[in-house]
Amino acid sequence: MRARTMIYTQIGYISMQIHEQEDRRLALMPDYVEVFTGRKPAQADIDRFMSRHPRAVTGQAIP
Repeated sequence: MRARTMIYTQIGYISMQIHEQEDRRLALMPDYVEVFTGRKPAQADIDRFMSRHPRAVTGQAIP
């Protein structure tokens, strides 16, 4: 069920033509994790995720 919800969420983003900046969307990751799992992610997990997505941390585009 969670997988279907995630797929429908993505379809919603596409069909509603939501134009959200990538850094803003990535910064919301902890909230998405909590909504989809029912548990807040550990800070170590957030840090590990953000280290792989520098734009979410700096707000800068990577060339």
